[in-house]
Amino acid sequence: MSAVFPRYLKSSVYSFLLCCVMSWSLAQMCFLGFYVNEEQQYNLPLLLAVVIILNVILWLVSYGKRTMAGGVIGFVAAIVIALAYLSISGNMLTAFTDTADSSNPYLYYMICFVVIVGTWLLASTRRGTLVLMVLGALVAALIQYLYHNNHFLWLALFLIACMVNLALKNYQNHVLHYGNRNSSFGRTALVALACVLVAFLIGTGAFYGIVSPLNPPAKKLELFTHDMTQTPLDRMGLASEVKVMDPDHKSDVTEEVPGVSGSESSQTAADDDGGIVGDEIDEDSEMDNASNLFSQDAENDELDAISYNRLRKVIWTTILVIAILAAAAIVLKVLSHRMWLQRIQKKSRKEQISAMYHLFLRKFGQIREGKNREETPYEYARRAEVNLASFVTSHADFYEITDIFVRSEYSADGITGEEYEKFTEYYRNIFRCLRQYLGLRWILKFFLL
Repeated sequence: MSAVFPRYLKSSVYSFLLCCVMSWSLAQMCFLGFYVNEEQQYNLPLLLAVVIILNVILWLVSYGKRTMAGGVIGFVAAIVIALAYLSISGNMLTAFTDTADSSNPYLYYMICFVVIVGTWLLASTRRGTLVLMVLGALVAALIQYLYHNNHFLWLALFLIACMVNLALKNYQNHVLHYGNRNSSFGRTALVALACVLVAFLIGTGAFYGIVSPLNPPAKKLELFTHDMTQTPLDRMGLASEVKVMDPDHKSDVTEEVPGVSGSESSQTAADDDGGIVGDEIDEDSEMDNASNLFSQDAENDELDAISYNRLRKVIWTTILVIAILAAAAIVLKVLSHRMWLQRIQKKSRKEQISAMYHLFLRKFGQIREGKNREETPYEYARRAEVNLASFVTSHADFYEITDIFVRSEYSADGITGEEYEKFTEYYRNIFRCLRQYLGLRWILKFFLL
């Protein structure tokens, strides 16, 4: 163990450094989506300390199965202790509060913990690195779309680190697959970094030198394009006061005005009466207009109401699209097996048999029936004879397939056309045998197998 541990540290130190860069840049972007205290958000030494300490712990924990088991127990215990502390101190609700007027010092560490641990787990494999790259790009796009924050440097560092880590994981898989004793992870990381930087400089130069000066038109996206809620009643004018003259208070007695003749006085009274009646007519017309406006607004409310039929249609359309995409993914997965066989059939028979045999080993490894590194092909075939008894065709079983592979790989005589057909038939039936072996678990592992 003393000789293996330094070798582990030496081969994984570059992955550790890349995870530090990825988690630091991703955490900086995630801070923009929450109300994190400015003293913590812009405290560079604090973030570097948290990132380095937690990544070192994860680096040491990932050494072997025993250390990983202890690490899982330790992380679970740490989470339980933290929750217990928050509950005892009465800060449980405060820790999960994210508002502008609240001061939550725990939110910063929660984001750091989730981002750093999630980045380490995803960056440990090639597929996980691809998923991490997509998630980071989506986070950056969402932050830019909602808050218009300039975080180009963090996004660039994150993507560059992801692509270099992807190259390292690809090289690591080749080293483990072919059992190379001499490895050069440092040179691989430097070459990958140089290639990524060249591509990055070419891309940014093309954008800022060609695309940006042209300033092409772009459609402005908005979160909401139209209002689908009902019109509030306050906008209809129902609460406005209308003054109406009381006809019972009108007098028939005509008083003579000094300096005015009787006829003029009568005319004045008539005008007054007419004015009063006119006012009443005007007020009545205003009431009619208010009633008309109410009826028109009510009709508009019916037009502005939420259309549940449209919502139902959208739901069914979404379900149909998901079903079509799932069916297309399944068909493409099945076709990929045939395309893989057609692609390797362009090589020599020896290369074809070697490629198919190693594919069988990978598939058996995914169902936990794989070959140990110290075993020979014959030893593995004899040991797994019982467990792999269902992986047979009408012409050969796995032991015979192993015998054909060994003679093709190490014998000078080669193999016959009949033996080659047995091998290709075994490949065509391997996925059917896997489906029968796994049962319902086949649904969960379909795209992995």
